[in-house]
Amino acid sequence: MLAHARKVRGVAVLRGVAEALPFRDRSLDLVFFHLSLHHTRWKVALAEAVRVRRRGGRIEVWTFGEAHHATSFLGAMFPEVAALDRLRFPAPDRIAATLEASGLAVSTETVVEPVERSVAFWEEGIRGRFVSTLQALDDARIEAALDAFRRRHPHPDEVIASTLTFERLVARD
Repeated sequence: MLAHARKVRGVAVLRGVAEALPFRDRSLDLVFFHLSLHHTRWKVALAEAVRVRRRGGRIEVWTFGEAHHATSFLGAMFPEVAALDRLRFPAPDRIAATLEASGLAVSTETVVEPVERSVAFWEEGIRGRFVSTLQALDDARIEAALDAFRRRHPHPDEVIASTLTFERLVARD
């Protein structure tokens, strides 16, 4: 991502980690986490976001909650993915409470995004473990699920419609 971003005119690139953001206190108008907070020590990352957010700015978190875990396409194929994600993703209400404890007002909304992908796309993505939770599954489990998937959907060009159900939290003064 860094290499790609460096090619974009007008984009400054800086590498860091969420738990120790390389920015001055109160220097940013927006701190944005999109399906990334669960890869961090999330309470530390949110404290850093509060530290670097300029007064009047916002912290925005897009994450998955129970609505997604209960209905996700991958969760239907791999029930263990839904179970693992329930453990990995901090509950949106806990994220909101943590931000509110910092003195911020938090609004939340559920955003449903339709997704249409071909059977071939899904198969390639799953085999490549394009979702980090799939990395916890062994090759035999992946192949068993893909075999069942191919039996139900034998045509690689068939388009499968599903949804992503995001929880969007916005924290402001």
